[in-house]
Amino acid sequence: MPVYAKSAFKTGEEVNSFEYINWEDVRVFLSEDEKFSGVVGVYNNHYVGFDREFSGSIINEGRIFAASDASSAPVFGIYFELPVIESTIINSGIIETETNIDGTQGDASGSATGVYSMTVENSTIDNSGSISARANLNNVNGDALAQASGIQIGYLLGEARTLKDSTIINTGSIESSADLTNISGNADIYALGIFVDYAVSDSKITTIDNQGTIEVSASVDNSPSETSFRTAGIWIGESDGDKVQVGNRGLIKVDVSDLGEFEETVPDNGGSFKIASAVVFDKTTADFSNTGRLYSSGNARALSLYNGSDVTLQDGFGYVFHGSPAETKRPIYVDALSTLDLNGVPLIADGASDTVLGQPYYLVDEDSTVANTWGPLKKGFSNPDITVNWHGDDRAGNSAVIFNFTPEGNKSARAGMAARTAAYAGQAQLSQYLLSGHVFGGGSFLADAQKNKEPILLASAGTSDVYNLGTSGGAYKNGAYILPYYTKIKEKGLGADIDSRGFFMGYERKLDAFTVGVFGGYGRNDVDFTDTYKNNDEDQDGYTAGVYGIYNQNKWFGEFFASYNKIEHDYSGWTGMNLELRETDDYDSHAFLTGAKAGMKFEASAWGIYPSMGLSWTNWRTGGHSSKVAVNSDWNTHYDSLSEDWFQLSAGIDASRKWRLENDGAFRITAGMGVKRALNDNDMEVAQSLMGQNAVIKESMASTSAVLNLAGIYSREVFRIKLGVISQHNEDYDYYNGYLQAGFVW
Repeated sequence: MPVYAKSAFKTGEEVNSFEYINWEDVRVFLSEDEKFSGVVGVYNNHYVGFDREFSGSIINEGRIFAASDASSAPVFGIYFELPVIESTIINSGIIETETNIDGTQGDASGSATGVYSMTVENSTIDNSGSISARANLNNVNGDALAQASGIQIGYLLGEARTLKDSTIINTGSIESSADLTNISGNADIYALGIFVDYAVSDSKITTIDNQGTIEVSASVDNSPSETSFRTAGIWIGESDGDKVQVGNRGLIKVDVSDLGEFEETVPDNGGSFKIASAVVFDKTTADFSNTGRLYSSGNARALSLYNGSDVTLQDGFGYVFHGSPAETKRPIYVDALSTLDLNGVPLIADGASDTVLGQPYYLVDEDSTVANTWGPLKKGFSNPDITVNWHGDDRAGNSAVIFNFTPEGNKSARAGMAARTAAYAGQAQLSQYLLSGHVFGGGSFLADAQKNKEPILLASAGTSDVYNLGTSGGAYKNGAYILPYYTKIKEKGLGADIDSRGFFMGYERKLDAFTVGVFGGYGRNDVDFTDTYKNNDEDQDGYTAGVYGIYNQNKWFGEFFASYNKIEHDYSGWTGMNLELRETDDYDSHAFLTGAKAGMKFEASAWGIYPSMGLSWTNWRTGGHSSKVAVNSDWNTHYDSLSEDWFQLSAGIDASRKWRLENDGAFRITAGMGVKRALNDNDMEVAQSLMGQNAVIKESMASTSAVLNLAGIYSREVFRIKLGVISQHNEDYDYYNGYLQAGFVW
C-alpha cells in the first residue's frame, strides 16, 4: 500500500493539533466519480520536529463514519500518515467504515479500516466504544480484493511496520466482515479484528488485551477456485525482544462457514494465504492468556501457530466446543516449526446450541511440539443438566473432552410434585370443611342455621342440629356452597414455589345419619422453579370433581372422600448449553385422591374435642411428552410416562367452641393439629432423555408433615360463612392456605 499524499484523500476532519476531541458526527462518503485516492473520517499528518512524527492524543466520543463505493479507494475511520510516538488514541464512541463495490469491468479492490497507523511506539490505543469495518464486492469482472480491519498496525502486504513498546486495549466491540460475490478472477479476502504486522518489546512489554468482543467473518459466493484469505480476531506477526503479551478475557469469534473446506497455508515468503483462526501467531514469541472465550465456525481454528512461533499459555484457555466433532477441525493448530506450551493451565470448556453430546472433541492438531499438559478441566457453561469430562487419559497433544446429559434435577417431576402438593391443599380444605360443618357439633356447612330460636343441645339425639332444629321438627335436607381459596407454597427442598388460587362449588344431601355431597372446582397454580431451574416456570390449570360422605353418630364419626383431578401443564423455560434456548411443553396429568377418616367425639353443651385417624391413597398419571425448542429441535427433552401410587397415614386432634349471638346467629371457632406420614416412597421418578442420552432422576418429598388449622364460622337463619386457614410444614416446603366458604340450605 503506498503512502498517499494528503491531497489525495477526501477527509471528514483534518487534524493538525496535539490534541483532538470529537464529540459530534463526522461523516464522509466517496462516490465512484470523485477523483480522490481514498476517504478518511479523521486524518492526521501533523509533523513534530525534524522526524516528522505525530505525538499527542485523538479522542472520539462521537461518531465517525467513512464510506466509499469507488472501485479502488481505501476507507479509514482514523488514519495516521506518520508514525505515532508517545500518543493516546481513545475511542469511546462509534467508528464505522465500509466499502461497497457492485458491478465493475476489470479488477477491483475495496478496503475498510477502523484505525490505521503504519508505526506505533510507546503509545496506547484504547477502544471502549465500537469499531466496525465492512468490505463488500459484488459482480467484479476480474480479480477482486476485499479487506476489513478493525485496528491495523502496519501493512498487510509489503514492507513491515511496527507496534513497539505499546498497548492495544479493547473493552468495547470490534467487528470486521469481508464478502465477495460473483468474481470472475482470483479472490483475496482479509477480515481482521486487530492486526499487528511486527511487534517489538524493548523498553517495556508490548501488550494486546481484549476484554470486549471481536467478531470477524469472511465469505465467497460464486467465485473462482483460487482464493487467498486471512481471517482472524487477533493476528500477531513477527516479534522481537521480550515476549509479546496477548490476553483475551472477552469473546473472539471467527466465522468462515461460507469458505468451504480448505487446508491451512501460510507462505514464508510470498504466495497465497489460507488462514482462518480466532487468534494467529505468525513468527511470534508470546505469552497467551485466554480466560475468556474463543469461538470458531466453519473450518476455522481457535488458536493457530505458524512459521516458528513459540507460545506459552497462561492463566487458562477457554473455548466454545460446538458442531459435529467429525466435521469440524480441532480448535488448536501447531505447524511443524512452532511450539505450544500448555503450561498446566486450566481448560475452560464452554458449549453452544449446536454442541453434540456423547461424542469426544479433540483439542490439538499438531505437526510439531506440544509441551507439558493441561491443568484441571473447568465447566464454562451454565446448564446444570450437562456435564463435561476428559475423554481418555491423554492431557496433551491428543487430549479430548466429552459432554453428557447428566441432569441435576427433573423439571417434569418437580412440576408434578408441585401440582400434587397443591391438590393435597385442596383436599385438606374440603376435609376441614366437612368435619367442622358436619361433625364438630355443628350440622352441615350451614351449621347453626335456625328455623326457630329455641336452644339447641349439641349432642341431642346424636344427629346434626341443622337438620332437626327446635321442637317443631322442621329440617333442612339440601345445601349448596362456594369455596374460593388461595394457597402459597414456599419451597425448602421441593424445587418450586407455588401460588395457587381457585374455587370449589358443591351440593349436599342429608340422609338421616349420612350426609353425601358432590363438588367440582377449578384451580390455577403458578409454579416458579427454584435453585437450579430458577429461570423456568409453569402454569397449571386444575379441574376437580369429587364426592364425599359423612357418617355421624353420637360418639363417633366417619368420613369418606374421593376426587378426580386433571392438571393441564403449560411449561416455559430455558435449555441449551448456556440456557440460551427457549423451550416449552404442554401436557396433562391425572390424579385420583381418595381418603377415609374415623374419629371419636367428646362434647359438652358448647364445645367439643375430636381425635381422629385417617388413611389416604393417591394415584398419579402423566403421559409421555417432549419439550419443544423451536429454533433447535436437537434440544427437545423427552419425558417418559409416569404412574405412581402414594399411601399416607394421618392422625390429629381438633376442637370446637360455639357462642350464641343476640341477633339469633351463632359463631364457632374450630382449631386443630395433626401429623401426616407417608407409608411408601414419597417421591416422583420420571425417565428423561436428550440427544439420545437417557437419565432417571428421582425428586423426593419429605415423608412426615405437621398440619395446623384454624377457622371461624358465622351462621344465621339459612346462611353461613366460614373463614379458615390451614398450614402444613415439613423439611421440603411450608404451605399456607386461606379459604372462604359461603352457602345456604333449603
